[in-house]
Amino acid sequence: MNFGQAIDAMKHGARVAREGWNGKGMCVYIVNGSFAPEGACDAERAGIDKKLFELGDHDTSTRLPCVAMITAQGAILHGWLASQSDMLAEDWQLVDGMQEKDWRKHVPVDERSGLISEYDDGSAVFFASATGGGSEYGAYGRVQLMKIDADGAASFRDYTADAYWYQ
Repeated sequence: MNFGQAIDAMKHGARVAREGWNGKGMCVYIVNGSFAPEGACDAERAGIDKKLFELGDHDTSTRLPCVAMITAQGAILHGWLASQSDMLAEDWQLVDGMQEKDWRKHVPVDERSGLISEYDDGSAVFFASATGGGSEYGAYGRVQLMKIDADGAASFRDYTADAYWYQ
């Protein structure tokens, strides 16, 4: 594939490498950016897809996404820059076994506020909705959770609870 196709593959979570690179295990990939929950994501102003951002910690600065490289020695180089030869090359390929799958690639930043938990398989669970009510005799409630798997497929699960008391 060409360099443009390699960039597109990285935007979707893939790790890519040139066939002509000599170092074993070398590859490049995108490291997502982040922004503070109380701030605004400047992705659109910067012309960057919001899917390449994560919610950061409270009071942190916006961190833009970057391309990183795993070097032949196994070190990670943040801010890798392609050479002219890399940009014009047609020998880019997906790196076997290194396709990163992650729910973040499928959920825009502004829709991540209900995140409950993330899992090692690349999936995450979100709070989706809640309803409920009560009276002098008890209370009831329903919570709906949504799971996004690493490939972006969504599934929902409902949980209900009832509590009654007698006088």
